[in-house]
Amino acid sequence: MNHAIHEAMPPVSSRIAISALDADERAQVLSLYARVFGSVLPVSKWQSLFERNPFSPAIVYVAKTTGGQVVGHYAVIPQPLRLAGQEALGALAVHLMVHPSFQRQGILKALALAVERRMQMDGIDVGMTFLNDNSVHAHTRHFGWSRLGGHNPIFFKVLRWASLFAFGRRTARAFDDPRRAGATIREVDALDERVDALWEGMASHVGVAVERSARYLNWRLAPGRDRYRIHIAEDASKRLTGVVVTKKERRFGVEVGFLVELLFAVDDEDTGVALARYAQARLIAEGCAMATALTAGSPAVERALRRTGFRRLPRRLMPHGIHFCFKGVGLRSGAPGPAPWFLSWLDHDVV
Repeated sequence: MNHAIHEAMPPVSSRIAISALDADERAQVLSLYARVFGSVLPVSKWQSLFERNPFSPAIVYVAKTTGGQVVGHYAVIPQPLRLAGQEALGALAVHLMVHPSFQRQGILKALALAVERRMQMDGIDVGMTFLNDNSVHAHTRHFGWSRLGGHNPIFFKVLRWASLFAFGRRTARAFDDPRRAGATIREVDALDERVDALWEGMASHVGVAVERSARYLNWRLAPGRDRYRIHIAEDASKRLTGVVVTKKERRFGVEVGFLVELLFAVDDEDTGVALARYAQARLIAEGCAMATALTAGSPAVERALRRTGFRRLPRRLMPHGIHFCFKGVGLRSGAPGPAPWFLSWLDHDVV
């Protein structure tokens, strides 16, 4: 990418070299993504994540053969971070991949070192990533990353009436005006500055988190980028009392609904429950067979999900492991420490 500095990096071998991505290599990266992950990474998603970041330029490095073929890729997306009550800059590592024919040659490690060197130069404090079972060992044993321990953060609920669209529509209408929460829920295209105050109150009860400001959320949930649907709860005075974001995708042959984000004041759990129910009703109306949520670091959010029927997904039922890992890069003290991370599907690069 044009903003990246092409400093000389040690070659992996006489056949493989590491360098910052050139703009004309994007097509090769998208082709490599399809080869490694078996799915398409839309150009629009790439542009939103890597070319329109309002916080700091994305860092993208590739491994190339002497013939110019891109065979490896490692990128980080800078994001605002709340760390021990202070502002910091984090970076989410995404699309870590090596062509199957070039694996086990030290390419991923070389890419990680190049990216971390650039992160330090750019003033990034903490690296973050979600890894599968195949990658977590290398990062924790050889690259110096820490894995978030504790319970599996994935929750799910079977939407048993998903095929009954009429029921789904009636349920959705029933929650258009959730009187029990004293609020009205409606869909919006973007979030305004009221979400900053909502997040500020919530952030005081969490450990480490990506800042859920209006600036961040509107960039991350850019309309049309990934079919996100944003719903807000307001009281009679138009005060914002909560936010829920949903999305649906076809996974494993069925429509799966995602509660991508759920925000509400920790002392207003009823609004969180109303938003979670509303989101489920919308997903039912869209034909989803099940719903899933990723939540960690907020007992209030977990309680709201449990009150609406979500349960933790047993690890044995997961198609592959999901491990959240982090590493202090620019911090003198090293890793962020044991403070709980606040996480949702919004933090995950796949969703």
